[in-house]
Amino acid sequence: MEAALNKLLNQFINIIEEHYSINQINLPIISIAIDCCEKHIIDIRKVFGTYNFDSTNAEVKFFKYQKPVIYGHLKYYLHIQSYLIYKGSGSITQQRQLVDNNIKKLKKGLKPFAEFVTYCKQGRSELDEYYYLRKNKSLWPITYRSACIYDPDFSTSHDELRAEIVAYDLIMKFYEKELETLRIKELNAYVVDSSNENKFNLEWTSNKIDLVELIYALQTSRAIQNGKISITTLANVFGTVFNTDLSNIHRTYVELKSRKKDRCKFMKYLMVALENRVITEES
Repeated sequence: MEAALNKLLNQFINIIEEHYSINQINLPIISIAIDCCEKHIIDIRKVFGTYNFDSTNAEVKFFKYQKPVIYGHLKYYLHIQSYLIYKGSGSITQQRQLVDNNIKKLKKGLKPFAEFVTYCKQGRSELDEYYYLRKNKSLWPITYRSACIYDPDFSTSHDELRAEIVAYDLIMKFYEKELETLRIKELNAYVVDSSNENKFNLEWTSNKIDLVELIYALQTSRAIQNGKISITTLANVFGTVFNTDLSNIHRTYVELKSRKKDRCKFMKYLMVALENRVITEES
């Protein structure tokens, strides 16, 4: 049975990675992905009902890794489907608020099981035979007993929670990307006019490495978006404003770090220039 389950799981993972990755998420794709998850669950149950586990380790492996992966993806896609439906065409602020609220709900849902979440995150295994063997039915969390009681042969005390954690991690990755997309849209709303990208008609007349130094300083100091904005996004914004190619900003930063002295030369220059101006205007 173990070989058959491994084959089904590998097949499932390959399909998900090829067709339903985080970069391809939309409602039609999610609907197909949900069908894919449900089909593989049915296939696994067919195999499960035909054979017995060869060993305790095989049973633990199934309920710790194999079943939660598929169930976790199903929970993930169902959650994102709901999010995309309710997201609609609201403002950027409304969409960000929806994401923040959803994240808070997810964290609150796992909070009562913090000890088990820590156990999973740390990759521990000393309690696996208690959590992932069907004989330990007395360990079922009360909130999951009603869901498991109708099919105790296909459930353990904690595989459902394990699936919740799998789903949580996937959802967090999705929301991280979603928030980054919203931040880019928000910045572009101020910077980029789609009909005339060069409307500012500004030219960066200092060295490009000075602009890179400024960008990294602003991001590191959390002066923009509390630091929750990527260097790449800032490079796109400043590159648009000053009509400057900053596609190699990370390489330029490496050059900056390789300076033997005055690594923050431009920052020091700005400070001195401003101080001199203030002194001049006061005199």
